[in-house]
Amino acid sequence: MEIEKNGLKYRQKEQNNQQTARQSRMSVMLMGMAMMFSGQGSVGTSKRQRETPKVNIVEEFKLIQEKKSKLSRKDREWVVFQFNRHYEMVS
Repeated sequence: MEIEKNGLKYRQKEQNNQQTARQSRMSVMLMGMAMMFSGQGSVGTSKRQRETPKVNIVEEFKLIQEKKSKLSRKDREWVVFQFNRHYEMVS
């Protein structure tokens, strides 16, 4: 699927599900090992996780490019990260 935003064309990246699953298993295993060997019993749970914004990533990316977005800086960074994660520029 190709989309055009501000004169630039983007297409959705192909995802390799097998590689993603392997990375997920490794992450879970490393987190489990860290929890077992740490004296605290839990790692990285001291801060409350922030909710992700409920927005259309493609439309919000367009607003960010036009500098018309009403989101906070952290939310804008999250939208840009997610957009770049799922789409790549077509040359």
